[in-house]
Formats: sequence, structure tokens, C-alpha cells
Amino acid sequence: MKNIFVNDDQRMEKRHHEDHHHHYKKKILFVLKRRNYGYGPSFGLINSVKFVCEALKQHKIDYKISIVTDANGIDKEVHDFKPNFVFLEALFVTPTKIIELLEKYKNKDTKWSIRIHSAVPFLQMEGIAITWLKEYFEISKVYKNFFISANSQKAIKELKLGANIDLLYAPNIYLLNEIKYNKKHQTHKEINIACLGAIRPLKNILEQACAAIGFANQNNLKLNFYVNSDRNEQNGINVLKNLEALFINTKHVLIKVPWMNHENLLKFLERIDLGLAVSFTESFCLQAGDYINMNIPIVTSKEITFVSRCYQAEPTDIEDIINKLNYAWEIKRLGFNNSNKRLLEKHNKIAIKAWLDLFRCKM
Repeated sequence: MKNIFVNDDQRMEKRHHEDHHHHYKKKILFVLKRRNYGYGPSFGLINSVKFVCEALKQHKIDYKISIVTDANGIDKEVHDFKPNFVFLEALFVTPTKIIELLEKYKNKDTKWSIRIHSAVPFLQMEGIAITWLKEYFEISKVYKNFFISANSQKAIKELKLGANIDLLYAPNIYLLNEIKYNKKHQTHKEINIACLGAIRPLKNILEQACAAIGFANQNNLKLNFYVNSDRNEQNGINVLKNLEALFINTKHVLIKVPWMNHENLLKFLERIDLGLAVSFTESFCLQAGDYINMNIPIVTSKEITFVSRCYQAEPTDIEDIINKLNYAWEIKRLGFNNSNKRLLEKHNKIAIKAWLDLFRCKM
């Protein structure tokens, strides 16, 4: 497959709602750190922020997404855009730098937040995570215009119970579009299953590959198993090596695809029959939203709350994953009714209300 890289961060760096004829209620600045392209563009964080911005725009909230080389670039973006709220996405700004920024803008009507995108099991992979979060929380006690936020209610609860850190809810949103794709399976001999996303141990990809092979063997199908190959994190390279070994001397094929921008990704998914996202932990999972958006039946773990329980499997129970794949496959062959779209739409309504409530309580 052609390796398609679109420099989205350059495009998004100056992205900003252009219709200046409306009266905007608030201006929100989202700041992301430029990622190392040694393993491919970081589309996940950009896409998650873009979805939130598109949803907020419908409520007359102006926005800008800025991508900075490091925390020193934040000051210019705030000075130029003059936002009511600044959300610093993920953990890249030191507590010392936060204090410096808060002091510089202490006479301005600007609220600041560190917004985390990781569940607690993922946070443990970041050596500074808990130390910084505790320091942020102490800073929030002194500077009332600063707070910590998270995209996961579960992470908020766990950090409160375990670390006595208070966070506000600033959830992810996945805006569904009017795509009508619902590709019919073209052959009785092959099946295309996608298990996309960064290759990390907590994504549980090897277990899912084993389940996909078991499912394909049960149904006498050749499996084409698609994974992303250029984002190997937290010792993910070992996961990839084991995936490659798993498919040796089988009739099944492991197909490694590059990261793509969102438009190209949705086009690519037209060929996929079933999706897998049976992770050990998730704070949201954009890939699940992509499958749902494209009317692809998906099997997940219970960590992805906007998917019906009928499609949720235990991450460490390969037979359960196979059973759920059989269920999803049968539903697809009978004429798939995408009930997960209704669940995702319900999540979106709750998420948008959470953002608007957050703005009201902090103004």
C-alpha cells in the first residue's frame, strides 16, 4: 500500500474558524506538541482535538489548534489568539513552565488547563506522570484560573481515589458523518480484519491476532490482518516481532499499513469486514469511532463504553473474542444494523454538554 503522509500539523497550525460574521461566545486555544516523525505523524491527538473543535463550533465557540515545538512556543500562540481558555494537550509542559505562564497572564481573563488523554495504566508508562499531576494540582490551589482535565471519567475517578487529585471532565467526541459505505463481503474465501492504532503492549494486539486466526480457521477463511506498523511505542517493537512470527507458515497474512490522515483512513476502511479493539485499557479510542462511522462491525473490550455489550469481549479470553467475532460476522452477513452509531451519538450529546458545563463553571 502506498505510504501516504499528509503534514496535518502544518495545516492545523494556522487552522482557525474563518467565519468572522458570527458573534462568538468564547475563544478556545488547543496547544499540542510537535511529535517526532521517526515513527510517522501523530494523527491521533490532532484528530481527537479536531473533532472536539468541530462540535464546539456548532455552539458559536471559536477555536485555534496550534502545534508547538516545545513549551516555549505557547506564549506566542496565546498572545496572538487571546483565548478565554487554553488547553495544553497531554503531558509536555513542566509545572515550572505552567507557573511562568500563569504569572505572565495573571491579569488576563484566561483560564488554563492541562488535558490528559491517558487512562491510569497508560500513565504508568510516563515516568513523570504522577509527579507532574500532583504538582499541577498544587498549582491549581494557588492559581484559580488553572485546572487539570481529562477525557475519561474513569481516569478522573481513579486519580481522585488513588492520588487525591481533582480533575474536570473534558471528553473526546467523534462526529459521525453521512458516509453510506457498507461494503458487502465479496468472497467466501477471505476476510479482512483491522486492528489499527499504535502498537503498544496495552493494546493487546497479539491476543487479538490469535483470536482472528482462530476465527478464520473456524470459518475456513484466509485472514488478512491489518495493523499500523510505524508507531511502535512502549516496547511495541517486540509486539510487532511476535505478530510477524505468528503468521509465518500459515495461510493467513499480516498486512502492515502506514499512518494516514483521516480522509485517507476512511477510504482505506472500505475494504475492511470486521474491526478489533479489545484493548486492556482505553480512555476513548478513535479507531472504534472510525469503524462505527464506516458501518463496520467491531469487537472491543468493555473499556470502550460507546460500543454495545454484544460486541464486548474479555481481553484475555481468546475464546470470548472468537465468539464475539462470530457474532459480529453473522450480523454483518445478515445485514448489519449499526446500533453502535446510536450509542456513539448518545456519548457525543453527553460530551458536548460536559464541555459547555465546564466553560460555564470556569467563567
